[in-house]
Amino acid sequence: MTKLKYSITALLFVMLCIPFGALADGAFIPPPSKYVQESGQEAVITHKNGTEELILSVEFEGDADEFVWIVPTPSKPEIDRSSDELFTALDEYTGYSGYDYGLGGIEEPLAFKSESDTVTVVESKKVDIYDTVVLEARNSKDLAKWLNDNGYVFPEKEAYIFDYYLDKDWYFAAAKINTDLLDTSATESIKTGHSTPLKLTFETDKLVYPLKISSIQYKPDKGELEKRGTGEPLSALEEEYDDGDKASTSLSIDPYYYQYDEAQYVPISLYVFAEGKKSIPGFSTSYANYVGSDVIKDFAYVDGEPWLETEDKMYLTKLYRNMPVTEMTDDLYLRDAKEKEPIGGATQGEMFLGISLAVVVTILATLFSPCGLLYIIGALLHIGKKRGTHIAGWIMQWVGFVAIFVGETILVGYLIIQDDELTKDTFYNLTAAAITLGVLILVMAVIMIWQKVRISKRNKKGALESKE
Repeated sequence: MTKLKYSITALLFVMLCIPFGALADGAFIPPPSKYVQESGQEAVITHKNGTEELILSVEFEGDADEFVWIVPTPSKPEIDRSSDELFTALDEYTGYSGYDYGLGGIEEPLAFKSESDTVTVVESKKVDIYDTVVLEARNSKDLAKWLNDNGYVFPEKEAYIFDYYLDKDWYFAAAKINTDLLDTSATESIKTGHSTPLKLTFETDKLVYPLKISSIQYKPDKGELEKRGTGEPLSALEEEYDDGDKASTSLSIDPYYYQYDEAQYVPISLYVFAEGKKSIPGFSTSYANYVGSDVIKDFAYVDGEPWLETEDKMYLTKLYRNMPVTEMTDDLYLRDAKEKEPIGGATQGEMFLGISLAVVVTILATLFSPCGLLYIIGALLHIGKKRGTHIAGWIMQWVGFVAIFVGETILVGYLIIQDDELTKDTFYNLTAAAITLGVLILVMAVIMIWQKVRISKRNKKGALESKE
């Protein structure tokens, strides 16, 4: 019985220590009765001619199929859907494969309950599976109240965080799951811990990533949990008496209870398209290089159109940091990198050198491999005139030829199967090797045909001479 008490208490302790996932791309808030822990998030940021596009995607663990996404922006944002295809393509392009999800989208105006003199609905519409709204406000508490009155769950005691943005006259974009789509196939990705990417487009002179709002945390207190609780009870340790006896009370295992973990770290990955290489203090750079306009357009399509319309090449910088929640005290402003050297991707000169090296290595490795040497020796045996020597030569040539042909087939098959998993440079080098090997096989076949014709002519000539 004592072991059972300890086991139940330990289980409750684990549940109490599960952190709420603060997301680095805005405040990501589940309903009070739900548990969410982020497992990864990414953002694609483009900036050109004073316009920024911020595309947000997040993956999480937990049971929150109803949540709210709140993102502050320095000017009025336009909210649209984006595609996971973009993140998949960028992961592959910079050397890491991802997964693809996709949903259709609709845009319709929405209606709201309460109005406030200090909160203005600038725009509202349905975007994919979300109900979205753009708000202006002059009072943080009124803004928090408006959000809650209209189904955008927000802990009102954390309303102070809005003051930071209200003082700068920022707007707020909020998104929640369309309740009409809950428990339908449209929200299956949410149940598996994945949210459909959203795109926010707004005017700004400074390339910014809103981060400070992510520092807020929400945790229900014990009384709130007991008030909501329904389900199988758990025995939670309450107090210990002098004689060693322990008294306990009942809490509910459903819904989950969770609290803020000060040691929590949030992985942040940013793909930044701009005029030059960018940096953020504390972030590592895993990729930095120019990308052509045609390549950029081909990364992803939304409703059949390129995700970004550009006629110029842009500089792609991939930034990463596993960031403590306690350090999310300011928004991130990206600045020009002091180190201008490309990272991760090969320049055109390096790419040409790599392909040239792949060609040379393929030729040498083939000719001096056991199969290549076998073929060469077999070809040399045809210099002699003895029939037995020719037979041995043909056997050696055919064995070498077939073995090399099998190697070519395996290489081509590998390229086809692993196409999505290979980096661009590796794919180019292996393709060059496959083409080179194919040319060598063609040359080997031509040599064998020429030898066959030459030997036939020599044999006919010898037969005529013997008759004479």
